[in-house]
Amino acid sequence: MQVSIMSQTHPTVPAHPMAPTAPTPPLVLTVQSSLPIVLFDLNGTLCKRVNKKREVVFRPNLEKLKHLNGKYRVGVYSSMQPHNIEKITLQIEKKCNQTIFDRTLIFDRSHTVNFTEEELNANPKINAWKTKKCLRNLFENIDNVTIVDDELYKISSDEREHAIIVPEYKCTKKDKTLKNLVCKLCKKVTQ
Repeated sequence: MQVSIMSQTHPTVPAHPMAPTAPTPPLVLTVQSSLPIVLFDLNGTLCKRVNKKREVVFRPNLEKLKHLNGKYRVGVYSSMQPHNIEKITLQIEKKCNQTIFDRTLIFDRSHTVNFTEEELNANPKINAWKTKKCLRNLFENIDNVTIVDDELYKISSDEREHAIIVPEYKCTKKDKTLKNLVCKLCKKVTQ
């Protein structure tokens, strides 16, 4: 597997004067691998941060992610800070008793982009602190890339055909979202 990086510059649209700037990454990855890529959001998708101490409750059936190994390259695309992503991905892998995530496919808040002023005004869910995910800022070709998230508006509008939207995790023990999702993803690659 080879990953090459090409330098490319993308403008950043500031969302609000007081909002932290989420710089658009100056790189685009060219991935040479026969395996498709699936990127998971964390908060609301694989887990839920539940209080001011940022305690994490994990979605049931995390161990099902093991079934994606060998079928997908699994990564993370989250607006969290890198240290929080690292902590949570390690906890997930500990629960699964194996490495799940390809460390070259971990993308944090610095890889997201700010919403435009027009997007901020059009959607009451969006505030100046939120950012969106843009696959084309990461990959030269996104045909083989899928992103799993709990909210469609967090995906760049021209890339939503690459998204699988799951219900937000509400800390219920009977949640079967991951079990069903992994089954769907595995069937997708065997077709």
